[in-house]
Amino acid sequence: MTENAGTDCKGCFEVDAEAEVERLWKRMVLREGEAVPEEVYRSRIAACEACEALQGGSTCRHCGCLVRWRARLTASACPYPGSAKW
Repeated sequence: MTENAGTDCKGCFEVDAEAEVERLWKRMVLREGEAVPEEVYRSRIAACEACEALQGGSTCRHCGCLVRWRARLTASACPYPGSAKW
């Protein structure tokens, strides 16, 4: 990993988001209903990918989360200030 110097990043490092999300899913045991259906997930990710707050293709500038993780969880909401994108 390399430091993400010179960006608006909150001090994070560039990560392989897909690999990190996969690693997290393997460790996490979700009960039924805790993850959104695939079509909802794809819609959320599309909104994140179109958002100006997406950093490095993986991290939300407003909350610092890996968007591919947050978008999967039923209880999650978009943290965009004033007007959530999903």
